[in-house]
Amino acid sequence: MRKIFNDEEFIKKAYNAVIKGNAMPIAILILGLCLVFSANSLGKAMIKVADSYELNGQAGANGMYAIAQSNSYMGNAINNQSNNNLTSNSTNNKTMLDFVDTYRYLNISEDDLNKIVASPDTKIPYIKISGKYVFNKKALDKWLETARVEVK
Repeated sequence: MRKIFNDEEFIKKAYNAVIKGNAMPIAILILGLCLVFSANSLGKAMIKVADSYELNGQAGANGMYAIAQSNSYMGNAINNQSNNNLTSNSTNNKTMLDFVDTYRYLNISEDDLNKIVASPDTKIPYIKISGKYVFNKKALDKWLETARVEVK
């Protein structure tokens, strides 16, 4: 098969047309204008989005900060959801729980579980082995059915 045109020849002609001709300055000018207009429209859109958010009761409070906060809240919500899924999966398969798994399973803070364990009135079922608490998951479920505990 015969080539329609020589590749080297075509590249040289295209190069000469762009570099030696007026095409390069025109292309640079068009690119610059596109960048200016796109930056302007993006800035206006960000301001509109920021003004639509309400941050701590102050509408339109520092637009960029509001956008950053909303992104941070969304990221934290996604991370918390994935952490909850991992926690529930890891505790669902166990029958015996350590202290960390227990407060996660009960969906309470570590301090609250410390207070519950320290209080003799709560009667939470646990075993203490070498200074470490071990909780039976079924016993915790049974305790939850009848327990009336207020943590302050």
